[in-house]
Amino acid sequence: MIDLYTPASAPAPSHRPRFDWHCIIASDDAETIAEVSYHVLRLGLTVSTTSASGDLYAAIQRRVPRLVVVSDTLLGVHGSALRRDVREATGRWDIALIVVVHRDVPAGVDADAMIRLPQSSGAIGAVVRRVVERAARSAAAADAPSPPFAVRREARELRVRDQWVRLSEIEFRLVEALMRTPRGLPDATLERDVWGDPQRRGFRALITVTARLRKKLAPYGVAIDRAPELTGYRLRW
Repeated sequence: MIDLYTPASAPAPSHRPRFDWHCIIASDDAETIAEVSYHVLRLGLTVSTTSASGDLYAAIQRRVPRLVVVSDTLLGVHGSALRRDVREATGRWDIALIVVVHRDVPAGVDADAMIRLPQSSGAIGAVVRRVVERAARSAAAADAPSPPFAVRREARELRVRDQWVRLSEIEFRLVEALMRTPRGLPDATLERDVWGDPQRRGFRALITVTARLRKKLAPYGVAIDRAPELTGYRLRW
């Protein structure tokens, strides 16, 4: 069986502003800003901040972000329609939103995730990573061209420019993961997809497998590059 990989492509209308791989944090709590910034920066996004009483819409219009993290105090100003208003202010409907809450949140708040404090650093990092990875997949589906590949899973073969390339099981898992998300994937996600456990083999094993796969695909004009904004890898053809 041959499986063609053709991710849905929906180019953004030209009137929509292009956004950066950037995060805006709107909060007056220094501890929240420091904790969330730490995890966001680890994922390769840049970070800027604005106060909870500041003009969030002006901030996002100056630099349209991929991710907005807001304190629950902003809900008192903007209400449960915060994300709708953020989207309308930028013309982008694919901006991810995380709300950091210290108390019960009114019903109907539209957000990708909520971080309820107090919470461990690891739990906060897991929420941020999940939302950022989902945003990366969304960006890939909207902005990236379909990869010109086909695969034969039973034979672990990849067709590139009318040539079939035989891969090891680990190489095949790695290239499948990258094909599903042409914009690239973070190292931890690739480690999980390849070995099933990010801690099983570690980053050095990922480097080794990627180098081997890169060598096999290079003669066919396919590269595997680092994706600095994701701290990961991506396919280029």
